[in-house]
Amino acid sequence: MFEILITDFTCELSNSELNKVKFTWQFAEATPKLNLPTTPRIFNSVYNPVYS
Repeated sequence: MFEILITDFTCELSNSELNKVKFTWQFAEATPKLNLPTTPRIFNSVYNPVYS
């Protein structure tokens, strides 16, 4: 789960229609971390998962 910040929101209540909540959000960190799975057997001594 990533931390987010809710920057703006509106709430609309109605007796005749569905109630609505709308919000604008952004990631708490400037660059969110991605946990990508690694595929076995594609890395070897020449190509490794560490960027250097």
